[in-house]
Amino acid sequence: MKLRPREFDAELKRGRLPAPVVLLYGPDGGLVDARARRLLELAAGGQEDPFRTTVLEGERLAREPHLLAEAALALTLTGEERIVRVREADDRTAPAVELLLKGPRPAARLVVLEAGDLPPRSRLRRLCEEATGAAACPCYREEGRELARTVGELLAAEGLVAEPGVVEWLTAHLGADHGITRREIEKLALYLADRPEPRRVRLEDVEAVVTDAAASGGDRLVLAVLGGRVDEVAALSERLEAAGEQPVQLLRLLGRELLRLWRLAVEVAAGRSPREVVAGARPPVFFRLRPLYERVLAQSEPAQLARALARLQTAELACKQTGAPDRLIARRALLELARTLAGEAGR
Repeated sequence: MKLRPREFDAELKRGRLPAPVVLLYGPDGGLVDARARRLLELAAGGQEDPFRTTVLEGERLAREPHLLAEAALALTLTGEERIVRVREADDRTAPAVELLLKGPRPAARLVVLEAGDLPPRSRLRRLCEEATGAAACPCYREEGRELARTVGELLAAEGLVAEPGVVEWLTAHLGADHGITRREIEKLALYLADRPEPRRVRLEDVEAVVTDAAASGGDRLVLAVLGGRVDEVAALSERLEAAGEQPVQLLRLLGRELLRLWRLAVEVAAGRSPREVVAGARPPVFFRLRPLYERVLAQSEPAQLARALARLQTAELACKQTGAPDRLIARRALLELARTLAGEAGR
């Protein structure tokens, strides 16, 4: 069964496991881990129980697929239902999962499979989506309201009260990975440990302590492109490539920002001012980015932004189909767009 994140959260809030076998997959490894822990705690009755939990590695199951079914069929020494956690699952794990699903009903209360990003044609993903006794839930990067809600929950869990602008700043600078977001807020709580209750978080606190995690995923590159800073785009592209960032993901990150700007540009073309449109945007534009948004909207018409989006889509398609180096294709598209915006700013 396919399980959307909202459906996953709803099931857990009701105190129900979505299925006996749950696959969590996606590029946000921290979110995969966090959701797996929530499942394990629910299955164990409120707290993760290491004495009931068997941990298997996907690489080992690829060599010995029978181990998963054996672990799921075994009872604990106390006779309680076992919980099985599979780390680093991938398509090589599919035969083990197939044996489990086709075999006798497992004694285990829950089997959790934790995987990275899986394409729609993934054998493991399709197996769990189509089986009646399994569910597959994607774990993508949180954005907008979803990320703001997560940030608010993490702050509250640490006993922190955010002053105006704090959640907005954190939402703009975190979210590349749920685990990083959680650790940064834990670091913030430690920094404010000596502050009297209630511990109020000021904007200068987060600026001093929190690492710009979103920027490490490409947001700085996006801002450099939109700002027409060609030299910075070239330098950041090389740095991100060396760090292992996927070129297609960078193109998509910029594409999402351009799509939002195009929607705002349509409002400007209808007669509203860039400042008015940016101020009323939902979700809100982070206040320190508003001048950049206003400048882009003042100098670009909807048709120009639509052409830029089409250029990015053409570049992404070329990355997948032409056989040419995808890094070179993506870098050329980013540089061309930055030069275009720099030229428009100079007119």
